[in-house]
Amino acid sequence: MDTVALVLPGEVPVEQFSTAVSGLASLLRELTNTVSGQEPIRWAIDQLEAGSATIAVRGHARDEAAVDRVVHAYERVAQALATGQPVPFTPAVSAAARQIVDVINGEIDSVTFETPEQDFIVTGSPAATESERRKLKAPVAYGVVRGRLQTLSSRGGLRFTLYDLLHDRAVSCYLTKGEEDLVRERWGRLVSVEGYVSRDPTTGRPLAIRRISSIEDLPEGDLGGYRRARGVLRGKPSLMSVDEAIRRVRDA
Repeated sequence: MDTVALVLPGEVPVEQFSTAVSGLASLLRELTNTVSGQEPIRWAIDQLEAGSATIAVRGHARDEAAVDRVVHAYERVAQALATGQPVPFTPAVSAAARQIVDVINGEIDSVTFETPEQDFIVTGSPAATESERRKLKAPVAYGVVRGRLQTLSSRGGLRFTLYDLLHDRAVSCYLTKGEEDLVRERWGRLVSVEGYVSRDPTTGRPLAIRRISSIEDLPEGDLGGYRRARGVLRGKPSLMSVDEAIRRVRDA
């Protein structure tokens, strides 16, 4: 594993995103100093997404095992934050982690720490009971998510982003080595991605898809079809906004 990601849902003010990214940089630096075994690691931005404010960072080092150790340490920190436990490792690691979650202020109600294997959701208040802790673990089930394949890593990585049709939010998708050709010619296309889907335990929104078994193209639909449907439901109230209705017809 060589990638970690941080997700702030919704429309995030640039000041808050800047604070979270600064905390992420500090956290990766301190974890590298703590667990990499003196192996220098260069952490570079792999992807940036605006659908939810998402930054994915990829580690580069001669010793791939050192990067893997840092990614696993990142998971341990995220798990501690999500369950209200003390952050492991050094006080500097704890301070950097707290800088990230301090952006949770009501306008931003959660932060998701993500790796190629796990998601951890940190909310505004620490979990107090075992049942509350279970709610913070993103449930995973085999399923299908349909959306537009919008972003591919420019560095040959195994992560790509899907904007799902239902919520119009970024979904992180992870391939295994040798599967890069599944997405290389599909940038910008509507696709269905089948695999193990982790979801927000509160809203059900998909967060990530792992162990992907198939990616299939979907028909683009008639971009002007909504004009011919005008007036079909005359006098009946709509349950969705005009923008959402047009977007669904466009992408269906």
